[in-house]
Amino acid sequence: MDVLHVLLLCYRNPETTWTMREISVKLNIQVSATTQALIHLVNDGLLIGEGDPMRYRFWPKSPELRQLAAELSKMDYERPVTLIKAIYERVRDIQAFADAFKLKKEN
Repeated sequence: MDVLHVLLLCYRNPETTWTMREISVKLNIQVSATTQALIHLVNDGLLIGEGDPMRYRFWPKSPELRQLAAELSKMDYERPVTLIKAIYERVRDIQAFADAFKLKKEN
């Protein structure tokens, strides 16, 4: 959920650049969680980081990513519970898939 919150903050404030600490304080999330969210969003091409200290802003690498962010933002405003359920369902499905490959200890 931290990734979604960081993305929406930056999407909704496209002219603003944020330090990692500013995002952490604004969203009231731990610095480590903010750092991980920023890494994912930059690697996924939704944010760009520049400067020293590093400042981040919404800068999607494709029109499709811009559209995805717009749809997520709209869904967050109109149907936030549905959005949260969809995210947690997806995470649960991924975890169940990963758990299927865990080796069981033999007694």
